[in-house]
Amino acid sequence: MKKKYFIYSVSALLLAGVVTGCKKFLDVNQNLNNPTPESVGLPLVLSAAERNISQNLALGSGLGNTMAVYTHQQTGRVGADRYGAGSSGWEGLYSALSNLNVIIKRAPLENRFVYAGIAKILKAYTVSMMVDVWGDIPYSEYDKFAEGIAQPKFDKGSEIYPKLIALIDEGIADINNPAFNTSKPGTDDYIYKGNTANWIKAANTIKLKMYTQVRLVQDVKAQVTALLAAPATLINSQAESFMMPYGVILT
Repeated sequence: MKKKYFIYSVSALLLAGVVTGCKKFLDVNQNLNNPTPESVGLPLVLSAAERNISQNLALGSGLGNTMAVYTHQQTGRVGADRYGAGSSGWEGLYSALSNLNVIIKRAPLENRFVYAGIAKILKAYTVSMMVDVWGDIPYSEYDKFAEGIAQPKFDKGSEIYPKLIALIDEGIADINNPAFNTSKPGTDDYIYKGNTANWIKAANTIKLKMYTQVRLVQDVKAQVTALLAAPATLINSQAESFMMPYGVILT
C-alpha cells in the first residue's frame, strides 16, 4: 500500500512539473517583434512617423518617385508609368498616420504635450499632401478598423482641409501648453530636434501653403493677410526649413 501511495505521489509531482514546464515553455512563444501601441516609447514612434513621411514624399520613393518622372528629374521607369504607381506612397503615408495617431492619443495621458502638438502638425501636413495628390481620401474612418470598419468611406478633400487647419491650431496650442512635460522631443525629432519655436513657424507656414491651395475656390484673403502680417511667425531662413536631412548636409 505504501508502495502504491509512493508511486501515485511521484506521478502527481511529475505531472505537475510537466504542466508547469509546458506553461512556461508556451509563455516564451510570444512575438516580441509585434509590439502594441502602448508598449513602444513615444520617441521611437515619432522617429518612425517622420521617417515614413519623408521617405514617401522624397524624390526616388513613394510619391516623389512618380512625380520625378513627370518633372523630368529622373528617367521613366516601368513601375512609375503604370496605373497604380502611387500605391506605395498611399500605404506608407497611412502607416505614418497610424503612428501619429498613437502619439496624439497617448501623449496627453503621459503629460507630453509637445509630442502631441508635433504629431498633430505632422498629421495635418501629411493629409494635406495626400488630398493635394489624390483629392478625396479616407479620413474620418481610416483608423476605425478595430471598430469593424474595414472599408472606410472617402471624404471630400474640400471637407478635410478645414479640419486640418483646426488640427494645426490644436497642435500649436499643445506646444504652447504651460503644463509640465515629463519629457520633450530631442534627437528623436529628425526635423527640428525638438525646437518648439521652429515647429510653430512651420505650422503657420503650412497653414499659409494650404490657404494658397484653396484660394481659387474659397475666400481666404483675411487668413492669408493675417499670417503675412506677422512674418516672424513664419519660416524665414534656411535654418528654419521644414525638412529632414539624410546623411551629412554641407552648407
